[in-house]
Amino acid sequence: MVAARMWLVGLMGSGKSTVGRALAPLLGYEYVDNDDTIAVMSGRTTVELAESGGSLLHEWESAYVHKLVTHQQHVIAGIPASAADRPADLQLLHESGRVIYLRCDVDTLVARVQHGIPRPW
Repeated sequence: MVAARMWLVGLMGSGKSTVGRALAPLLGYEYVDNDDTIAVMSGRTTVELAESGGSLLHEWESAYVHKLVTHQQHVIAGIPASAADRPADLQLLHESGRVIYLRCDVDTLVARVQHGIPRPW
């Protein structure tokens, strides 16, 4: 049985956006990208939030998780790995949908994040 909500959790470069964008239309689901949505919510890119220092990016990532769980059914969403560092957010995700962890070896992650769009370091 396919879950009504699927949360793709992983590090930068693990494939959340790629997998989510490929899987969503196959299931007739909406895909929600974490970086895009956080940028809309905060008015700043995730790179800008990370560059501001402190925990600001992670605070917005938590706000994003809380917004997602109120989202309609039939959604696949990318979830930043930092959600796993916040037990309450991880529990919320588990209670509201299927959590799928995307794992890659270090060499693959490094190769992916060195190319393409700027990443929020």
